[in-house]
Amino acid sequence: MTFSSPGTATPADAPETRRYNRIRRRLEIVDFLTGLLLMVVLLLTGWTGILRDWSYVGARQNYVLALFLYVLMLLLLSKILGIGLDFYGFRLEHRFNLSNQKFKSWVWDEIKGWLVGLVIAIIIVELVYYTIRQSPQYWWLIAWGAFIFLFVAFAQIAPRQAKVVELRYFGGLNEEEIVEVLKISPRTVRRDWEFARVWLARELHA
Repeated sequence: MTFSSPGTATPADAPETRRYNRIRRRLEIVDFLTGLLLMVVLLLTGWTGILRDWSYVGARQNYVLALFLYVLMLLLLSKILGIGLDFYGFRLEHRFNLSNQKFKSWVWDEIKGWLVGLVIAIIIVELVYYTIRQSPQYWWLIAWGAFIFLFVAFAQIAPRQAKVVELRYFGGLNEEEIVEVLKISPRTVRRDWEFARVWLARELHA
């Protein structure tokens, strides 16, 4: 990865680069642990049942709508807990001259990203539960086959964006590692990731 400022460039193995990578990895670990802690607290306190009951009441006993409300509340709680870390990541990129994005633009990107993630999560959860109800023995095989088909189709349409998905999900790489591998900017990685999520949501809905 290179860090650039007006008229200068920092090698990928420079102390500044290593420092950024260390901070970013710690940030991702904290983010993961925060999400895990949320799930543990919800389970141990019984709040999962409370959220389920609220969903059924709000949906007037409609199963599909109740599932939508349940996922909505979970993702909303997760976003509220993680917004501080997201903002720190935004400031971190400015600190290391990796981004010149304005705060309002960042907020809008966060909102769009959350909404896209919500749509994808709801569609996937609804399809998985529908498949489980229709084929309780082979639902996992059907879901796996559908995912492989969509990913192959996406790779033919948008190979670079598909590579970002592959490196992130299957390779386990974080954002800065993807930047190093593909030689693109962090913002391009985020745009490709958002594009991939929008495309997947559209195809699943279709």
